[in-house]
Amino acid sequence: MANVALAAALLLLLDAAAFFLLPEKIGRWIWPYGCANCQPPPYAGSRLFPQGYFTSDSAMGFDISPSTREENHWVEGFYYGVWANELSCFDIGEGPDSEYYYLAGDSFSWGFAPFQSKYGTIVEKRTDMRVLKCGVPHTGQLHQLMKARKVISRIGRSPKAIIVQYFPNDVCNDFAFPHSTVVDGWLFENKSVVQAGDTWSIQIRTIGQWSGPARATTADNVRFQLRKYSLTANVVIRAYYRLRSALWGRPANRTQGIYPSGVCDGSTPPSYQGPLYERNREGLYAFKAYADSIGSDLVFVLVPPLSNIGNVAYFESLKNMLEGEGIDYVDLSGPFAEYKGATEPLYWYDDMHLSIAGNALAAHEIVAHLQAGLSAYGAGRTIANVAAPRAN
Repeated sequence: MANVALAAALLLLLDAAAFFLLPEKIGRWIWPYGCANCQPPPYAGSRLFPQGYFTSDSAMGFDISPSTREENHWVEGFYYGVWANELSCFDIGEGPDSEYYYLAGDSFSWGFAPFQSKYGTIVEKRTDMRVLKCGVPHTGQLHQLMKARKVISRIGRSPKAIIVQYFPNDVCNDFAFPHSTVVDGWLFENKSVVQAGDTWSIQIRTIGQWSGPARATTADNVRFQLRKYSLTANVVIRAYYRLRSALWGRPANRTQGIYPSGVCDGSTPPSYQGPLYERNREGLYAFKAYADSIGSDLVFVLVPPLSNIGNVAYFESLKNMLEGEGIDYVDLSGPFAEYKGATEPLYWYDDMHLSIAGNALAAHEIVAHLQAGLSAYGAGRTIANVAAPRAN
């Protein structure tokens, strides 16, 4: 018994010494260790949106509910406010009454950062032009185009340019579109993308297969606090999961929803070969046709996944396809690979989305592109050789 007490005391001393002496940079690589201000998520193992934030839509499956009051959303240990204006966009103010940019995209454009830190908000400040920020989480280009048509038609004025943020899992969003609806105020995937070799298919999910969001339990919160303050707890937890994976692997019936591993989770570069890509290609081309029809410029912003942040050729197939159709783009792969601010990573430590630093760099590159002049810029050129605007 005395030996157990001594061992426990030594572990406590080790944890205390590590917490105060371990450099913060090292500690954050095992997030949330050392993050004193981080709060646990409200739901177990998920990044759910506030109940009622989405509403069902007969064509798109779902959309952001219009004129929603401010609620809290959680990302990497802190809460920030989210809301929607009357156009169902996470933005301040209503429809613009003068020249503006329209921003479409998925969760990278919607949020996962405080409103003032979002790249759309920064672009608005840097260009001194309204950016109507209408990104919708969990969507691809087909959904985004349908929403853009709806919002721009309601405004009654074409934007100077349509900026469409692209992430590789958009391919699978479009393959299954429309793939989600709203149940009791919660977003619910009613389809799954299934891969068997080179064959891709859709599996229908029923409401009966969904038990609703799981609230974080006391055990979940205790585990979070241990990970936050105890280095030894992090070592034990990680060793347990590694051992479990080595012995039994992943559960055979693990549901992956819209994003099975590979192309759909971004780990494999999009090739644009085969039937999986047909509907996304349709969405990309349709955006171009729509922008041309209303006299707006169009530029796609290509966001690389964290798993391929150093691969500057990640979007090569996509860029070749866009260039063939005369579609302009900004490829963030190069600037992200060259980024030197290691103390402020571009992605959250425990989340796939852009951090505050990532949003800032994305905004910098987009502003450089816009200030260079879209029409004179040339389809398919990246901003690698365009001088960044000087700070005022």
